[in-house]
Amino acid sequence: MSSNEINRGMLIRIHGDLYQVTDFGEQHTGKQKSKTHVTLRNLRNGHVTDKLLETIQPIEEVPHEIREMQYLYSSADEFTFMDNETFEQHTVPSSKLGQATRFLVEGEAYRVFCANDLPINLELPDAVVMKVTDTAPPSHAPSGSSNVTKEAVIASGMTVRVPLFVKNGDSIRLDTTTGKYVGKES
Repeated sequence: MSSNEINRGMLIRIHGDLYQVTDFGEQHTGKQKSKTHVTLRNLRNGHVTDKLLETIQPIEEVPHEIREMQYLYSSADEFTFMDNETFEQHTVPSSKLGQATRFLVEGEAYRVFCANDLPINLELPDAVVMKVTDTAPPSHAPSGSSNVTKEAVIASGMTVRVPLFVKNGDSIRLDTTTGKYVGKES
């Protein structure tokens, strides 16, 4: 497989393990042949690795589809989703979902990667809107300080740092890669 055939989000099998391509790029160094670096997320254990495309050959692309599924509930280390078309329930181990579990809210619909009719990963946007369920009342920062924050609990149960003006019931945007406050929704 050449660098022209690699795409972000594609699923590939390398030496029997399933990986998702999260990023890739070519590096040109002088007169040498360019090298393609591929960032891969192992879907079995969630580990992210950076490899040279030449060292991971042969690569087998795995056909997959993205389905809309509703998050129902979690128990122990498993999360249960319902396919919105077939109404089948699927259980996904938390190790396959990784950090996405911090943003799951019961009853909400999510885009789920499926291979061989089984859910293997969750696709989240760069930022999600979440409702603040518990935080201290809004207040003003002491004069002279500009970056004062307080803790807030969001609908998924995760605790995040937010500006002092955020109150219970507000909708806020969070970065899904860092989990940090990005802005307030109107």
